[in-house]
Amino acid sequence: MEEKIRLTKEGYIKLKKELDHLINKRRLEIARRIGEAKAFGDLMENSEYDDAKREQAFVEGRILELERVFKNSLIINENSDNDKVEIGSKVTLKELKTGQINIFQLVSSIEVDPLNGKISINAPVGEGIYHKKIGDKVKVKTPQGEFKYEIMEIQ
Repeated sequence: MEEKIRLTKEGYIKLKKELDHLINKRRLEIARRIGEAKAFGDLMENSEYDDAKREQAFVEGRILELERVFKNSLIINENSDNDKVEIGSKVTLKELKTGQINIFQLVSSIEVDPLNGKISINAPVGEGIYHKKIGDKVKVKTPQGEFKYEIMEIQ
């Protein structure tokens, strides 16, 4: 049995929208492109047909992946007591050497979006802060080096 994939409610909704878009829009667009490419005749030298078939394979693979995620997902109750870092927690970290403040939301690996501050529970920082409390200091080894953080706030 596969391990449950823990998703935030926001992540679940975002992935559902993506799946809906892929099934109800992208599939139809690609089918139309394949039909148009076939109309050109010889498929052996038809780059439009080849491109559409590659895109179709990618889209179908993503649909299968998302369906597997939903089959094995569990929507987590986002941290309501804020006493320790859980999946869904928004955490304010202070880098002890520089004093730089970073705010991250801890999410499952499928919801990762570093540009929007969403880091995986499986990433070095995510593993380092998981189940920690306000005031805890953690040492994290990353590909960029070793960092020491203090947990300032948990939301």
